Amino acid sequence: MPLFSIGANALAEPVVVPILGLGLLAAGLAPLLLNAAAAAGWLNGWLLDYLAWCARTIGSAPHAEARSG
Repeated sequence: MPLFSIGANALAEPVVVPILGLGLLAAGLAPLLLNAAAAAGWLNGWLLDYLAWCARTIGSAPHAEARSG
């Protein structure tokens, strides 16, 4: 099971920092520049879609789940 987490983290790592940065940017811009905040949120949505795809792809691999008795 740990090998799956290495692959999942390697796929997800490039977008984690931009997701956080764009989320903070959107939150900071929202009170002043709503259209700019919406653009940052829109771009963040694409990155979040990729992150969700990584989770679904690795999670659907055979034997990717750990079960306890």
